Amino acid sequence: MNFSNVTIEYGGRAFRLQNCKFDGSIRLELRGAAANTFALVQYLQAIEAGRANPAATRKPLEQLVDIMQAAMTDDLVSPFGPR
Repeated sequence: MNFSNVTIEYGGRAFRLQNCKFDGSIRLELRGAAANTFALVQYLQAIEAGRANPAATRKPLEQLVDIMQAAMTDDLVSPFGPR
């Protein structure tokens, strides 16, 4: 499976990606359970650091990664859930 200049939407379910090639710009968009989990981690980190909680947002969280050199993976398997 090749991923090049794409947006990957992830909502929190178990995943398995086999023999993937990543190239170009890859945008990860977190929705639903995945976005809630990420927000909870940010809140807890803010508490630990003595900072104010980050502002809540109801839109998906996004992260853009520019891959400078194509990268191949073996299997990317979520550690929890069906395999």
